[in-house]
Parts: sequence; structure tokens; C-alpha cells
Amino acid sequence: MARKTVILTPEGAVVPDLGPDAFPVFTMPNDVASRSLIPWRGGVPSDFSALNSVELIIISQNTGNLYLNLGATRFDLSTPSRVTSSSSGYAAYAGGDADSKTKYVPLPSTMWDSISEININDAFNFYVDRDASYGADTYEEDLLIVGLRVMYTQTTVGAEEEAGVPTEAAITVQPNSYDIVYDDPIKLAFQKTPTGALKTKLIIWRRPLPTEAVSASVDPILPPQFDKLLYRGTLCQVLELLQIDEADPVLAKARQLYDDEKIRVLGILSRARRVRKESTRTLKW
Repeated sequence: MARKTVILTPEGAVVPDLGPDAFPVFTMPNDVASRSLIPWRGGVPSDFSALNSVELIIISQNTGNLYLNLGATRFDLSTPSRVTSSSSGYAAYAGGDADSKTKYVPLPSTMWDSISEININDAFNFYVDRDASYGADTYEEDLLIVGLRVMYTQTTVGAEEEAGVPTEAAITVQPNSYDIVYDDPIKLAFQKTPTGALKTKLIIWRRPLPTEAVSASVDPILPPQFDKLLYRGTLCQVLELLQIDEADPVLAKARQLYDDEKIRVLGILSRARRVRKESTRTLKW
């Protein structure tokens, strides 16, 4: 399966100087115990399947050993107040070559493997504890943490995805995700699936007759007299997506026809209280 690498940066990182090569680091001082919290900002990503490896990125200032405890905590999105954690326990890690260059320190899987389940959108934090007052810490310098290099397995695989092009499988993970394009009393939304069909949804608000029941549990059907609105709106969106200069006169005409049809439909719908009418259509390319 495909793997992805991301860089996570620590909370509280600051730029130590104004040099041209300076970038934010979190400083863990020498001779005391301290902690660096490194969150997965935005939660666990939507393409996450499993953690593969984690490396600590530091700026090496000493050849001595760092005495570190590595861990992670996870807040379960689906179960409120449920938090699970994992910890490697303290151990010594080589500090590098003292060349003031970045060094990748491989971290053990015990940092996270006690967390049996990691789900998309979960709040997830890594942490690094350093006890520089302990005799096993021979680094004798402040530890400058740049962040973590995290590699994980992705949920979907394919040549298109590896090339940066979303696959149909990746898009249909969230089948109800629509882009609202025209938003007013009539909403026209599109779900773009490059390898398959263009799905459109037309949502219309109207006032029902006094004899009609208003129920959110009813899945109403779009009356055939409004199909023209759906098709004209879809044509406008397709022409806009193509971005062909020569098609501008056609787009202008299509937009005028769409606006005219909206005015006609809104006139029909303006007779009673509001209720939603919606329909999902699939238009093949």
C-alpha cells in the first residue's frame, strides 16, 4: 500500500535567531526535566490507515546521549471522554555529530503501539520527555527539536493517487460531500468524480399547500417541471470548469438561460411556507 510522510512541528516552537537559515525549534533545556508536545494538527488525516514509523528531528549540538521517554495520546472522536495513551519508557538515544545540522533520530514503535485503534479525525498528540538531570543524559546541551517525521500507510492506492490526482475510490469515501456552487433559495451542488460521472444535486425551497404535510422524514421528488433548471445549471458549471476563452459567449448565454429559469421557478415556488425539495441526478460525460 502507498505510504505518506508528513512533518509535525512542536507546540511553542520559536525562531532562535534572525539568520537566513533559521527556522522554528522547541528548546528542551539542559540539566532539567521537560516535555515537548507535538500535535497532529487538524486531527488524524482522512487518508490515514496505520502508523509505520516516527523519527525525531533535532539540530545536533553534541555527540552525547539524550535520555528520552516517547509517547502518544489519542482522543477518540466517536466516544466522548475516551482517551488512550502509549509510552516507550525512558532510554538513551544518540545525539548526533555536534555539527549543528538536522539529524533524524529513529523512535521505537512502543511510542504509539499501545493505542490499539487510531481513526480518521481523532485528536492525536505525540510527546517527547527529556530528563537532562539524569546521569544517562550526557548530551550536555539544550535539545533543539524541529519536529517529527511521521510515515503512515494510506487508505487508497493507485498510480493516479501517487501522481497527486484523486482517484474515484478516494473521492467516494465521502459520497455526500458536495460543492455548493449556486447558493440562494435554489441551491445547485456538484460532486466531481473525474473517473466516473458528474453528480449534481438541486435543492429547492418552496411553500407547500395548506393540505400538504411538512415532514423532515419524507424524501421528496423533484417535479419534472424543474428538470430544466437542473440541466441548465449543470451546463453553466461544466462550461465554467472548462475555462475556455472561446466558450465565453456560450457560457454567457447559458448563464442567462439559467437565471431566467430560476426566476420562472422561484415564481412558482413563492406561494406557501418553506420546505426542502431535493433530487440527485447523475449526468454521464
